[in-house]
Amino acid sequence: MLAGIAAMLVALSLATYLRQDACLDAGGQWSAVARTCELAAGREMPGPTGAYLAGTAAGFITLVVLWRTYTFVVNRAAERAAERAQVERAQGEREG
Repeated sequence: MLAGIAAMLVALSLATYLRQDACLDAGGQWSAVARTCELAAGREMPGPTGAYLAGTAAGFITLVVLWRTYTFVVNRAAERAAERAQVERAQGEREG
């Protein structure tokens, strides 16, 4: 669940940053509170589709990396626990 939250934050942050950058490039003023662009009359800002696609891609990549890291750590911990159990069993058989 934490990986999903982190990925969503990355996606939304990147999309907002790209929209803000496009607004400033178009000569507008970005309103951080409303997350909207205020442009001068006659000016037009490009659509947000590209920003949302880039944000979604970055979020997905973040999710995959965090998920793979999580599974690696969990699998490694399970392997170590199995090795310890095997060593303890071997020591118990030698003593008994």
